[in-house]
Amino acid sequence: MIKMRDNNKIYAGKFISDSEETMSSEESFFYRRELKILQDIHHPFCLKFVEELKHKEDDQTKLFFVTEYCNLGTLDELIWG
Repeated sequence: MIKMRDNNKIYAGKFISDSEETMSSEESFFYRRELKILQDIHHPFCLKFVEELKHKEDDQTKLFFVTEYCNLGTLDELIWG
Protein backbone atom coordinates (compact mmCIF):
# COMPACT_ATOMS: atom_id res chain seq x y z
CA MET A 1 0.00 0.00 0.00
CA ILE A 2 1.08 3.52 -0.76
CA LYS A 3 -0.32 6.65 0.87
CA MET A 4 0.12 9.69 -1.36
CA ARG A 5 1.16 12.86 0.41
CA ASP A 6 -0.60 15.23 -1.96
CA ASN A 7 -4.13 13.80 -1.54
CA ASN A 8 -3.84 11.42 1.47
CA LYS A 9 -5.42 8.56 -0.53
CA ILE A 10 -4.35 4.92 -0.31
CA TYR A 11 -3.15 3.18 -3.48
CA ALA A 12 -1.66 -0.20 -4.35
CA GLY A 13 2.00 -0.23 -5.28
CA LYS A 14 3.87 -2.88 -7.23
CA PHE A 15 7.63 -2.78 -6.74
CA ILE A 16 9.33 -3.20 -10.10
CA SER A 17 13.07 -2.68 -9.69
CA ASP A 18 15.77 -0.73 -7.94
CA SER A 19 16.18 1.26 -11.17
CA GLU A 20 15.73 0.87 -14.88
CA GLU A 21 19.47 1.29 -15.31
CA THR A 22 20.11 -1.99 -13.46
CA MET A 23 17.66 -3.97 -15.62
CA SER A 24 18.78 -6.20 -18.44
CA SER A 25 17.53 -5.22 -21.90
CA GLU A 26 14.91 -8.00 -21.69
CA GLU A 27 13.69 -6.80 -18.26
CA SER A 28 13.53 -3.23 -19.55
CA PHE A 29 11.48 -4.38 -22.56
CA PHE A 30 8.95 -6.20 -20.35
CA TYR A 31 8.85 -3.29 -17.91
CA ARG A 32 8.05 -0.80 -20.69
CA ARG A 33 5.49 -3.20 -22.20
CA GLU A 34 3.69 -3.69 -18.89
CA LEU A 35 3.69 0.06 -18.29
CA LYS A 36 2.15 0.71 -21.72
CA ILE A 37 -0.54 -1.95 -21.18
CA LEU A 38 -1.45 -0.54 -17.76
CA GLN A 39 -1.67 2.98 -19.18
CA ASP A 40 -3.93 1.83 -22.04
CA ILE A 41 -6.41 -0.33 -20.07
CA HIS A 42 -9.68 1.41 -19.33
CA HIS A 43 -12.28 -1.11 -18.19
CA PRO A 44 -14.73 -1.08 -15.26
CA PHE A 45 -13.44 -4.46 -14.02
CA CYS A 46 -9.75 -3.47 -14.04
CA LEU A 47 -7.96 -1.35 -11.47
CA LYS A 48 -7.02 2.05 -12.82
CA PHE A 49 -3.36 2.79 -13.34
CA VAL A 50 -2.43 5.97 -11.44
CA GLU A 51 1.26 6.55 -12.16
CA GLU A 52 4.75 5.21 -12.45
CA LEU A 53 6.49 6.24 -9.25
CA LYS A 54 10.23 6.78 -9.07
CA HIS A 55 11.17 6.92 -5.39
CA LYS A 56 14.63 8.17 -4.41
CA GLU A 57 16.10 6.36 -1.42
CA ASP A 58 19.70 7.11 -0.52
CA ASP A 59 21.43 7.17 -3.94
CA GLN A 60 19.08 4.61 -5.51
CA THR A 61 15.86 5.12 -7.44
CA LYS A 62 13.17 2.51 -6.86
CA LEU A 63 10.43 2.00 -9.46
CA PHE A 64 6.80 1.27 -8.64
CA PHE A 65 3.55 0.99 -10.57
CA VAL A 66 0.75 2.69 -8.64
CA THR A 67 -2.87 1.58 -9.13
CA GLU A 68 -6.17 2.01 -7.36
CA TYR A 69 -6.40 0.09 -4.11
CA CYS A 70 -9.09 -2.56 -3.69
CA ASN A 71 -9.62 -3.69 -0.09
CA LEU A 72 -11.55 -6.86 -0.96
CA GLY A 73 -8.54 -9.13 -0.60
CA THR A 74 -6.51 -10.87 -3.26
CA LEU A 75 -7.89 -11.98 -6.61
CA ASP A 76 -7.26 -15.59 -5.57
CA GLU A 77 -9.38 -15.11 -2.42
CA LEU A 78 -12.20 -13.54 -4.43
CA ILE A 79 -12.23 -16.38 -6.98
CA TRP A 80 -11.75 -19.37 -4.69
CA GLY A 81 -13.13 -17.98 -1.43
